[in-house]
Order: sequence, then structure tokens, then C-alpha cells
Amino acid sequence: MINSCPPHCGTPTYLSDTYCPICGDTLDEKRALNNVQDLYPDAFNRLKAHYPNAQLITGQITKTHFYKRTKHTKNNTNSCALWFLTVESTDGIQYRFNVDAENKILVNLKVGDVITFAEPYAVKVPMARDNNTPDAITNDILLDAVVLHTGEGQFLQHVGIHQPINPIEKIITYYFFALLFAVILGGFITLAPHGLNFFKGNFWISVLLIGAPAWYFCHRKHREFSQVFEDEKRVYQSFLDILPLMQGVSLTDLGYHQKVRPKGNDDILCDYCDHRLSTQAHYCPHCGKSQYNNETDVDTVIVDAMVASHDGELGAESALMTAPSGENVVTTENIVMAHAATATLAVEPSVTVKPRRNVMDVIHAKMAEFRYDHEDKIIYRHVLVPNEELKVTAWCYMARVIEREASVDINRTSVTTTTRTDRYGDKDTSISTHHTRDVSFNSKLLMRTELGHEFELWLPEKMRSYTDVGDILMVEGVKLEDKSGKSHYYNPHYLNMTKKRYNREGSNLGSYRNKPILPQLIQLSLALICLWGFIEIEPQMLAIFHQWAWSSALINHLGYTIFTALLTFVPYMLFCIVIKWLDSRSRDWYKNEAIRIYQPVWALRDKALDDIDELHDLFTKLN
Repeated sequence: MINSCPPHCGTPTYLSDTYCPICGDTLDEKRALNNVQDLYPDAFNRLKAHYPNAQLITGQITKTHFYKRTKHTKNNTNSCALWFLTVESTDGIQYRFNVDAENKILVNLKVGDVITFAEPYAVKVPMARDNNTPDAITNDILLDAVVLHTGEGQFLQHVGIHQPINPIEKIITYYFFALLFAVILGGFITLAPHGLNFFKGNFWISVLLIGAPAWYFCHRKHREFSQVFEDEKRVYQSFLDILPLMQGVSLTDLGYHQKVRPKGNDDILCDYCDHRLSTQAHYCPHCGKSQYNNETDVDTVIVDAMVASHDGELGAESALMTAPSGENVVTTENIVMAHAATATLAVEPSVTVKPRRNVMDVIHAKMAEFRYDHEDKIIYRHVLVPNEELKVTAWCYMARVIEREASVDINRTSVTTTTRTDRYGDKDTSISTHHTRDVSFNSKLLMRTELGHEFELWLPEKMRSYTDVGDILMVEGVKLEDKSGKSHYYNPHYLNMTKKRYNREGSNLGSYRNKPILPQLIQLSLALICLWGFIEIEPQMLAIFHQWAWSSALINHLGYTIFTALLTFVPYMLFCIVIKWLDSRSRDWYKNEAIRIYQPVWALRDKALDDIDELHDLFTKLN
């Protein structure tokens, strides 16, 4: 295979390089990525001869989106998991399509992966899009054969969508209906009035006479279908022949190993174009400007300044060093002292050197601007019981996705329903079974902060579908620990700076509520006391009301009942109102304290949302 990027000055070059990083010369060599189609043109031409619209494309994934489609029928609900990919080919053309995400080979696809796909003709996903389909899904094209090229090898996924269907089932159906037609028609002829005079075997004769042409028709169809099937298999073989060729091509053969210069943690930024380059580069491969280490810059400028400004002194030194024997002799110490004195005079006024900027330092410095970690305490003020001290930890940070481990879980369930109906003495029983196939996407992310701390993170389902390795996320939240040591988590917010996507899950810190049992028991006890008081004083109140000689016995009865209830339950009602008011005041105070603790995190989130375009451009450029 061809090496797409020949070395220059003894160092590897890459497709992204315009200039040699060692000598600074323009790289005029023709450099391009290879395509499987270009590596095996004869095989592709044979495929095109049978499938005029066939495609054989090699490209790099630039966007991924996981989603699922669901199809509902009377007795079945089936879901399938799909990746919707955006792939940039070697020619720079963007292709968008769907691939099966339930396959173990493709479940961990990510941005930057190189794939080759072969398509004889376009096939649509068998399940239609519905209201739950994300807006990012722009077509229904489903790929049949995909090869994933990795450093560990090539992996083929072949679904077999285009595989010809054996017509044997259709042929058997033809024979069955021909025989059935012959038997029915033969029986009709036999039982007809004019057929009663036939001899005893007239039925089989009728079947034979009718079945012979029917069998001939089926036989012709059999030969016709078989011939079509054999032709389809020969045509399909041209597609199968290209699959092992696709799987035999490595990243090195395609040239993708030299598409972009590998990134290192010690990479620096060009002082002129802010392009990322290696610390070993003497020139920027993007703009061609020279790059020097700080010490080299300083030494070079000092010597130039000494030569330009103090030719006389240096000339005198030279004359002394070449003086004949017996005259003034200059030692090494004298020369060093003279250089030091001259350098002191020459350098001070004008020499300034711009420090080199480490890429990771720039990224980490920007990420550190959004780091916040604060631990505090809140006193939750209860009523009638001692106050509760809560330990609260609020945080906000940015972290990079360095690894993603994905999987798809498939769940199958069957529900059988038995319905019995009894109408006018007639009983009817019906049994129905509904089968459900559901899929779920699980993604465990390994994150790394600017401080080098690594941890695992499980994102909400909405964010799992489009979060890739290399993305920078802003994560915020708060943990509340009560007096029993139980932890409660609130305010989970996630902001994908690379994708400019924002998601919030769960409840906020102000929703914490702890209701002690004692105040509720006191209220219940007071209610029982009031009820007992009502029962005890009711006879006395009844006697008093009877003495007042009301005009109506009904009014008299209602009057003493209402008066007695007010007399006994008003204290309870007042007590409940006071307790409710105090509890409301306590809740308001707690919410204000929660706002005070979380306010800095809100400020950082608002800042990130306001500057999200700038942050997106910065992280995208430097990543």
C-alpha cells in the first residue's frame, strides 16, 4: 500500500501539515487519504456493473447520535437501537445514515473512528420515524455492511439486508393452491348432475385432468423463480466479494494514521496562528512561522545586540587575543568579565521574549475558571423539636471525556390478558398476548478534570446519545447530608461545551423537606383532646340552649352544636395555623440559605451559557 505522507527532513509529516516542522519548507508532495474504492477498483467496477447506484465509501465519523425506533402493532411493540452517523469521506463529502447499534462491533462508535461502508442500493429502516424521533435524524437510510478500522484490526458488521430470498416458500404455496384447486373443482364436477353417470373413479380422473395443467403452470413458475434466484445470487456475490477486501484494509493502508498529528500533553501553541504543534517543531506546520525555545531566543538576541552595539569593544578583545608575545596578554577570565559587562550594557533596554504557551495549560486554565467547591452548614429550623444541622456541599467543574463504555440492553416481555364477558347468560372468554421488545442505551464515561482527577460518570439518557470521547462537560450539583448521615443529591445540571447542549435532571436543593413525627403527634393529640372536650361539654351546652327557648327545635340543635364545636376546636385550629406559619417561615429561611450557598454555582453556569460560543470555539480548536 502507499504511504500517503512521505517524511520530510527525516521526520513524519501529516495531511494537516502545510509546512515542514523542521525546516519550514512548503510541503509540495501530493498527499491524500486512500479509499477502499481506489485500492480495489476492479472489484468496485464489478459491483457497479450489477448495481449502478452502488457505493463504497471510506470516511471518518464526525458526529454520532444514538436513538431508538418503535413499531406498534396489535399484539407487538418492537424497538430497535440505531446510530445516526455523519461521516466525512476522503473527498470531504458528508454522508449521513443509520447503522445497527445493537451489534457489539458498532455499539462503541465514537467521533474520530474510521469506517468503510458498502451499499448496493439504498434501503430504509423498516420502522418509521415517530414523534419521539430526535430532530437530528434527517433520513431513513440503513447501512448493510460496515467495516470499523481500528489500530487493533478491522471488524465487519454485515446485516444481510440485500441477501436474495429463496423462493422455495413461494413455490410450495403455488403447488398447494394448485392441488387444492384441482381437488375442489374435481369434486364439483363429480357431484354435478351430469357427472353422476360417470364410472366409479371419475373423481380422481377429474382431479388428474384439472391438476395436470395446474402442475405444469407451477413447474414453470418453479423454474422461473429458481432461475431468478440463481441470477440474484450471482449478482449478490459481487457484493459479498468486496466485503473481505474491505476488512483487509488497515488504517495504515488508508493513510488515516497520518491524517492528523498525534496530540501530546506537552504540545504548545504557535505564537502567530494559535495552532497546536509539538514542542519538537522548529516551525509551525500550519503557518510556517519559526518557533524557538525561550532560552535560544534570549541567547540569540543578546549576542546580536552585543555585536551590533559594541563592535569597538569586541574588536579590542579580538586585537588583544591576537597580540604578539610579550605584549598585553588577555586571559579567559578577562574575556568573560568583558562579555558580562558588555551584555549588561546591551540587553537591558530592549529584549523581551514571549513565553511559550502549553496547550493543556490553556485548556486547564479556562476549565479552572469554572471550578467551584464549597462546603457549608445549614440549620433547618423545626417547630416544637430541636433544629437540624445539615451539611451541604455544592460543586461545579469542567471535565473531559477520556473514555466511553457503551452497551445496549434488550428486554423482552410478554403480557397475557384473559377477558371474560357474561351477557344475557352467554359467557365469552378471550385470551390475548402482547409481546414487547425494548432497548436501552447505557454509557459509562471516564472523566478527567483539569487537576488530573479521574472519575466515572453516568449521564441522563438525553445526553448519553450525543456525548463523545473528547467532549468537555460542565457538571454541577449539590449534596446534602442529614443528621443520620444519609446523603441527598440535588441540582444535577450538565452542559456539553463541545456540543453546546444543556440538560437538567432532578429537583433543586430547596425541595428538601424533613417532617419530624413529634409535631404531627402533638397535633393529633390536641385534636383528640378537643374531640374529648366536645363530647364532655356537649350535654352542659345542650341544657343551656334549652333554657334560651329558641323558636325552633332544629335551630336550637344546630346552634348549640356549632357553638360547642367552635368553643372546643378553635384552640386546635389556632394552634395549627401558628404551626403552619412557623413552618412556612422556616422553609423560607432554609430556601434563602440554599440560594446563598448555590448562588456562586448559578453565576458560573450563567457565565458558561453566556460565553458558550467562545468556549465551544476554544475547546474545539485546541482539542
